Amino acid sequence: MNSSGIEPVIPFGLARIVASLSDAFAGLFAPCRFKALYGGRGSGKSFSAIVALLALSYVTRLRVACAREFQVSLAQSVRHLIIAIIDAAGIRADWIIQDALIVHRRTGASFFFLGLARNPDSIKSLEGVDVCLVEEAQTVSALSLEYLIPTIRKAASEIWFLWNPRFKADPVDDLFRGKHAPLNAWVARVSWRDNPAFEASPMFEDMQRDRRRSLSDYEHIWEGKYRDASGSAVFTNWRLGEIAPPADAKPLFGLDFGFSPDPTAFVKLYDLANNVLYLAEEAVAHGVSEARMPAFLDTVSESRSRLIRADNDPRLIAALGRGGFRIRKATKGPGSIESGLRFLQGKDIVIHPRCSTAADEFANHSWKRDKITGKPIVGEPEDARNHTIDASRYATEDLINQVRFRVLSAESAATRRALEAERGAELRARIARLAAMSPKVERV
Repeated sequence: MNSSGIEPVIPFGLARIVASLSDAFAGLFAPCRFKALYGGRGSGKSFSAIVALLALSYVTRLRVACAREFQVSLAQSVRHLIIAIIDAAGIRADWIIQDALIVHRRTGASFFFLGLARNPDSIKSLEGVDVCLVEEAQTVSALSLEYLIPTIRKAASEIWFLWNPRFKADPVDDLFRGKHAPLNAWVARVSWRDNPAFEASPMFEDMQRDRRRSLSDYEHIWEGKYRDASGSAVFTNWRLGEIAPPADAKPLFGLDFGFSPDPTAFVKLYDLANNVLYLAEEAVAHGVSEARMPAFLDTVSESRSRLIRADNDPRLIAALGRGGFRIRKATKGPGSIESGLRFLQGKDIVIHPRCSTAADEFANHSWKRDKITGKPIVGEPEDARNHTIDASRYATEDLINQVRFRVLSAESAATRRALEAERGAELRARIARLAAMSPKVERV
């Protein structure tokens, strides 16, 4: 028996999953104020953390808060992963599963879900939790950390941070990998090598493809290294931020259809004063079928009331048109990518922190590199990590065309003036020559 009077019996199905975890995750089971797991994609950070918390829930009455910086709906939380592991272990009968709460029938251990951003009242509700699990911690703001850490103050309480490294300056990286990391922290770097199931998963081929295509992308995505910023970045003109668009600002929508293995990306932007382009919302998902596409688009506000510029798929465009969306294919052709990138590079791009895929792509979209010199080939972008970028190009197509028209009009006017000046000079010279050749007439 433990101090709660609960017999610590872990069911065989769950115990078998616990036994399959890599030794790299052993620290999850030992008491520690902070637990920080970082590394690349496919390492099993979230899976291992949930397995550990479920196992501990059979031993003691844990109250677990599953947090992330932005949570618009439960679909963005780890709720689905918790239920999937419960089902895989064959222990659903032990749990009461509600929409926003999962409770163990015998111990009373519970899991609930929340977003941290702009939600101090929600953070205050965490005072009595035993464990706060912070997913996608690379997006958590310094302000959220400032509120969160002192709020989790119950005796023996813990805060677990899981993240894929993005920038050295991100608050969570500065906290645990900076010069003043807390002493009462277990910090571990993990990778796909620590996931026993990785090589049998579809992600293994994704990783191999990224390694063949771009070593810098591979190292960032799969090895968890900070992004290489040695001159290969297409965009250096973006930042994270929140803007309240004016009431009369009209949103722009762009849709990039995903074809395996690429995701479908849908963005909502505003073209604002002072040359600001604000990326306010995104929806990104793999395997969005034609039947699921309307519900996918509906996750972005106002998507049915405004024109959507979309990738060229006549069948899907027609189906969405019948479904009540105002949608039109974007104009694609020679030079459209280059002109679109130039337009985006000329804007002050502000990305809402909840748009994590857009932030990742604008940070990491890079130029191809010369195979011999290794230097970036400016003007030739990699065809990778560009789905929200393509959607942004489509969304701003009319703005791009306006710029092109102004440039062409200005060039045409300048050319016309130059021709007129040239012709005028030729005419004056001809008249002078004729006058010189004409016989002189003496006046009487």
